Amino acid sequence: MRRELLVVLAVCVAFALVLGYELISSISFPPAVSLVAANATPPCPTLGAVACPACPTAVPETVQKMELRLPAVDRQKQGALANLTVESVAGNGRVFVRMDSNSPLMNTETQDSLRRALEAARRASGMNAGDRNLFYSISAPSDVVGGKSAGAAMAIATMALLRGEELRGDAVITGTIEENGGIGQVGEIVAKARAVKAAGYSLFLVPSGEATESKSVEKCDKTRETIEGGVVIREVCRTVEEAVNVSTETGIQVAEVKNLADAYQLMKK
Repeated sequence: MRRELLVVLAVCVAFALVLGYELISSISFPPAVSLVAANATPPCPTLGAVACPACPTAVPETVQKMELRLPAVDRQKQGALANLTVESVAGNGRVFVRMDSNSPLMNTETQDSLRRALEAARRASGMNAGDRNLFYSISAPSDVVGGKSAGAAMAIATMALLRGEELRGDAVITGTIEENGGIGQVGEIVAKARAVKAAGYSLFLVPSGEATESKSVEKCDKTRETIEGGVVIREVCRTVEEAVNVSTETGIQVAEVKNLADAYQLMKK
């Protein structure tokens, strides 16, 4: 009798254990609390991540790009051309400058010139660009880019990008830039013009008053003097400054511009 009771008790315990496991396994725990509203679209991976079946198809952001050549002079006062690239993508109005092995550092003068160029381009184009991010890079055969002569080119490239317009491919410009759009003088115009001409361009825009450049020329005068029955010829030399027409000197068409509006009209396609 006792053995039968023990068998019945063992069967009941075993049944209870099996029933308990199945009950526990059938309980569905509530989902974790989410900060996303119940009817909101689930968060999707960023561009470049694996596809998300529940997400709409991602459309790659279009990058707008503008390039210009920058007339410059090297340490030997020889003309050279650097490259300016400006890119625009959707964003929040931030400005970035590229710094890597292919892009020299910008000194404080060039950085200030970029700031002025941005403001001038925004005013002239009538566009705030608060919903765009702009990326600037300059490539040149040097470690550091200095001076303010790239300001006008920076402003024109930015203005064309903001307006969605194209620039002609046979013209370049040199000159400083002010926030009100004024273009200021730079110097070394003849050396820059020679580099522009050699690169195959046909139009060189320069600040007002710089289509001619002062050039140092040595002039010598001879005099005849009679001393103790003899004739002595003396030569006296002096250095004078002469105005040189840049276009005549270099063989490239040169046009003077006083502000961003005038320069843009000549450079846009």
